[in-house]
Parts: sequence; C-alpha cells; structure tokens
Amino acid sequence: MLLFLNDNYMSDNSEISKDFRWNLIQSKLAERRIKQAFQIFRENKVDPILFKGWYSASFYPNKGLRRFIDTDLAVSPSDFASAKKILESSEAQSLIIDLHKGFRHHDTVSWENLFENSQLIKIDEVEIRVMRPEDHLRVICVHWLTDGGEYREKLWDIY
Repeated sequence: MLLFLNDNYMSDNSEISKDFRWNLIQSKLAERRIKQAFQIFRENKVDPILFKGWYSASFYPNKGLRRFIDTDLAVSPSDFASAKKILESSEAQSLIIDLHKGFRHHDTVSWENLFENSQLIKIDEVEIRVMRPEDHLRVICVHWLTDGGEYREKLWDIY
C-alpha cells in the first residue's frame, strides 16, 4: 500500500478514495461513541483506558487511513464486574465496546503501572484516558503476535 507516499487516496473517485471518506465518517462516529462511553463509565466511578482502534488511528498521518469498528476499553480487574453491568445499560448498548479485564493477555506490566503512566487527551471537551505511546506500542505488538500475525494490515499500527 502506497497510501503514505502521496495524497492520491483523497483526490479521485477510486476505491481507496471512497474507503478513505468512509473511514473519516466512521472515525467521527467512533469519537462520539468514545466520548459517551467515557462519560457513562465515569458517572459510574469506573475509569477505563482506551487502546487499539481509534487510538492507533491517531498516530496515522490521517485518520481516514485506519479502519476500525469497535472501541477497545480496558478497566481495572477490580472494576470489571461493574463495567460489564454498565455495558448492559440501555445507554451503553449502542457503543460497540470491546471490554478488557486489564491487559491480562496483552501485557505483563501491572494495571497500576499502566494506569499511573497513562495520559489524558481530549476529544472535543471530553478527557479520554489512553496508554502512553511506548506502552501502547508494546500492547499492539503483543496483540498482533497473539493473533498469529494474521492481519498484515495491522502492521501499519506498529509502523
């Protein structure tokens, strides 16, 4: 894929251009869902960490280059039961969240360490907790490997 070498992905009616526009629309919708998710979780005293998908896309030269469907949120293992109940609520049903109990099979660093070193970024006026870049890189590398390296396009996340 030569998408990073030029801007042709935005300039015509090719399939890449259509995909690019679709990905931009989906990214905006995801931002709405992410903001809602963080608001709902925080109202219920649970502070998640966002990783993969949208956060990976934020490192790309343009958000329209990275496709994702769900929102990956990790919560403290001690908050996992509460977080699952939050997801069962009517207001959370449409948020397309993939909930993770800590980073159990993605990382060996403790939840406390990852949370302490996480960062708050803003999507509009809402603060979103994300992993610091070096922790996120390690997690997405392990995730790619545990998926058996099946999805070559996910190497762009690592790159």
